[in-house]
Amino acid sequence: MGGGKYDYAGQYEKYLPEQDTQFESYVDKYPDLTSAWARIQDNPDHPDSQYWINRGATSKSAFGRAHAAEDQALSTGSYHGGTDVDPYT
Repeated sequence: MGGGKYDYAGQYEKYLPEQDTQFESYVDKYPDLTSAWARIQDNPDHPDSQYWINRGATSKSAFGRAHAAEDQALSTGSYHGGTDVDPYT
């Protein structure tokens, strides 16, 4: 990326395309994700909301996709930073 800001939203939107229903169900399955999505909707200026909005969370399915893509990146060691969550070992 030549030292520029990493395009999380652009990368995460490529994760398992055309599976919106599954990503909405993924958000609904976990209370912490359901709560995070509610915060994104209710308070988009909150730092936690901005974190996910910058990763493409423009809809419930897009939020689920971004979360799943980030989880995948963390688990495979391909994550580009920007969170305090340690990669899986």
